[in-house]
Amino acid sequence: MDEKEKEREKEKKRKGGKGAPAHAQVQDTFEAVKFGVSPAQSTTLLVSNLTGEDATEDKLAPVFGAYGALGGIALRKNPTGTVDAKVCFMTWEDAAEAYRGLAGSFAVEWTQASKVPPYPWYIHLTLENYEEMIGRYKVPIVRVETDMPQNVRSLIDIVARCVVKHGPEFEEAVKSREAANPSFGFMRPPFEGKECVYYRWRVYSLFQGDNLAEWRTE
Repeated sequence: MDEKEKEREKEKKRKGGKGAPAHAQVQDTFEAVKFGVSPAQSTTLLVSNLTGEDATEDKLAPVFGAYGALGGIALRKNPTGTVDAKVCFMTWEDAAEAYRGLAGSFAVEWTQASKVPPYPWYIHLTLENYEEMIGRYKVPIVRVETDMPQNVRSLIDIVARCVVKHGPEFEEAVKSREAANPSFGFMRPPFEGKECVYYRWRVYSLFQGDNLAEWRTE
């Protein structure tokens, strides 16, 4: 490596890579150290004091997902009635971009790392980035199966409709109340099996405006 190449490498590192300004990288590092988290170890942001429509996965996912694929969102209701959200990105670079881009709109800070899943929970897909995103994250094609006893399918449909109507608080209340009931296993980890896949798809489908008789397949 000649001297010019060495200088270019030094300049790239000084700027933080990916063209990010040096001061932005310093700010990210400061916030992470302030809250006891190393940026290199966490891809998770804590969004505090959300209210109203902002306090749902459905509203937060496209806003934060615009900066990169999400591993998941966890909501926690505070005694004051506000909601905190942990937003887990698939990569630190995407989390840092979201931190810089949304810090003026939300109360955002770095927080303890969440476990990053093998596949994204949410990808902000457009006609322009569809092939790139699917290829980058090696997203598997999930087949939704409906071949199950009618009473099981009806129960899942009822719960899904109520979750869409009443929100995440209702879902958490049902999971807590039916924690020992195997009939509600589709709502609990490890989120495997055709019943669980069907439930998660049904909730998503209803959120998009579909109904129990007709839904989109694109």
